[in-house]
Amino acid sequence: MTAAMADEVTNAELARRLSEYQREMREDIHELRGAFNSYVLEKVYQAERLADNARFEKLDSEVRAAKEYRQNQVKFIVGAIIVPVTLAIVSIALNLAGAL
Repeated sequence: MTAAMADEVTNAELARRLSEYQREMREDIHELRGAFNSYVLEKVYQAERLADNARFEKLDSEVRAAKEYRQNQVKFIVGAIIVPVTLAIVSIALNLAGAL
């Protein structure tokens, strides 16, 4: 057998190599499809960010409303309970001081 014959590839070997190459290409394409499917289109990303911002603004307004409600409740408690009780105590104390 000469060196030229040893370097030649048989048809069967060529078919095997082509089959292996085809299998590798399919695997690579499958991996690329998987990677591509994991990416999000820019328009979808922007739409999701806009929706997130709208939710954050809504939550922010709800938090502000809850804080305002709490402040109003504290003012109500001070105005409706603490001030009259304090005035009643002062009035009783002055009446007792005047009775002495």
